[in-house]
Formats: sequence, C-alpha cells, structure tokens
Amino acid sequence: MKCMVENFAAVRTPHERSTLGPAAEGMSPVAQQPALPPDLFLHPSRLALFLDVDGTLAPFTARPEMSRIPCATRKLLKRLQSQGVALAVLSGRPLAQVRRLLHPVEIPIVGSHGGQLGLQPGRIVRSSPLLPSHLAGRLENGVSTLPGVWVEKKPGAVAVHWRQAPEVRWTIAELVQQAVQQAPGWAVMEGHCVHEIKAKGRHKGLGLRRLMNQPAFRGRWPLAVGDDRTDEDAFVAACGLGGAAIRIGEPAETHAPWQLPDVASLAIWLERQLRRIEVRRVSRSTQLITKHAGNGFGPKSKEGEYGTA
Repeated sequence: MKCMVENFAAVRTPHERSTLGPAAEGMSPVAQQPALPPDLFLHPSRLALFLDVDGTLAPFTARPEMSRIPCATRKLLKRLQSQGVALAVLSGRPLAQVRRLLHPVEIPIVGSHGGQLGLQPGRIVRSSPLLPSHLAGRLENGVSTLPGVWVEKKPGAVAVHWRQAPEVRWTIAELVQQAVQQAPGWAVMEGHCVHEIKAKGRHKGLGLRRLMNQPAFRGRWPLAVGDDRTDEDAFVAACGLGGAAIRIGEPAETHAPWQLPDVASLAIWLERQLRRIEVRRVSRSTQLITKHAGNGFGPKSKEGEYGTA
C-alpha cells in the first residue's frame, strides 16, 4: 500500500506512524497523484535525508560522465549537514563516482543500487556478488550495431544506456531480458533511459535500512528523494519506517506521497527548509539571551552589578 501522509505538520517525532499508512516492499506502485511536499517541522537532529543523484541532485545530461551537482546544491547540503541534518546519497552510480560528484561534501553513500556502502571516505563495503563475466560481453555484442547505445560496467551491476536512442527502448529491454535468463540470481531494472542488470535483493531500500541502523541515523525520521523506478524501493523502506518520500519529475505511479517537478524545485524546497531551521535556531538563541538578561545574567555594569550597563 502506498505511504500516505495526512497531516505532516503534526509529525514532530521520529518514526511517527499515526498519520502514515503501511508500505509493503514488493507491491506494485499505486496510481495516485502525489501532493506537493509541505514544510517540515522536525528538529534537524531528528531528520534523515536520503537523496538520489541523477534527476534529483543533478540534472540529466546526454552521458553520465557529463553530469554535475551544481555548486549551490553542494553548498546547500553542507549547510544542512552543519545544522544537524543526517544526509546520505542512494545512487545507481558506482560509489567512487558519487564521491567525486559530491566533493567536498562528505556523507554516507550507497552506490550501485545497494551493491556498495561507503560510511567513511576511502572505505567501501561491497555487499553485492561479482557480475558474471559473460553478461557484459553479451550486452556489448548486442548493442554494437545500435548507434547512441552503450554499456557501462559497474561494481556488481551492468547498465545499458539508450538516452541518445530512445527509439530502441524495447529492443534493449528484450536484449537484457534474454541476457539475464542465463544468469540465475540476477534481475533487470529499468531507470531513466537505462536498463540495468543487478543482483536480486540488492536495491536502494536495503541500503536505506542499513544506514538507518547506523548511530548517525538511528531514531531519525527518514525522507527518501528520487526520480524513477530505481528509487521506489527506497520510498517503500522510508515509509515502512514511518517516514515519507518525494518523487522528482513528471507525475507517475509511485509509493511516494509527495512530488516535485524537477531538480531546481527540489533545491528550492531544500533551501526553504534550511532557512526555517536557521530562523528557528536564531529565534531560540534570542529567547535564551533575553531570558538570561532578565534573570540577571546580562553584561556587567560599571557599578559591578549584572544587568544593563
């Protein structure tokens, strides 16, 4: 069942379940129009953000190596992190690529659709088996006569990109299905203009759950953000833990209760949440200063008494 949020303004504690319906992993998405995400009222120390890269933090480009996360977005992530929000990236890209795109932001990363986990810079934990050697070769032979189509080898996965040749989508779908039939334990997943073969049971939802068991994330309210079917497992996992999800892009069947139209809209929404956090922090600081001054803890006067000089 799709995760539903009736009144997020009332959600102020982690893992609040009273306004969220259950989400069952493995069930097909429910066709229902998601709503725009509201402003959050959680304290930053209770919030965990899980973000995709392509189509979420970074605009789509003709080829993956051309993608960039805008400098303003990386600065925004650093500011959210400095305010106490727990951040992580869930991506289909290899972990090393994600680190380069995020630089200088250092946050936990789940790469290769859950096949890699990086909690600390320079350290990678692989949780996916090695890709059968014949799979990539078979796919490369199959696309050799298709202009604009190429094969990308990943740690524990292989992807066939057809963004520059959308007319061959169904040809690619048939090719990868035939290839995976010769590889027990492996499955096909379709994303934005890409078909991937990955190990069964490895997905972004598994990565999200693993991170939520880490001390930096434990007890927080999870919010997953992504743009395509490869993110749906993360949406289900976040909702299953009492959180929510935002789908980026055109309206589509999804488990996410909220939707934003594009990468720029997400950046604007995140900036607004950051400003709310900063304003509340300044307001609390001002209240504390005023309270202390009223209780005799103001600056010292010339007469040696505490109060207004």
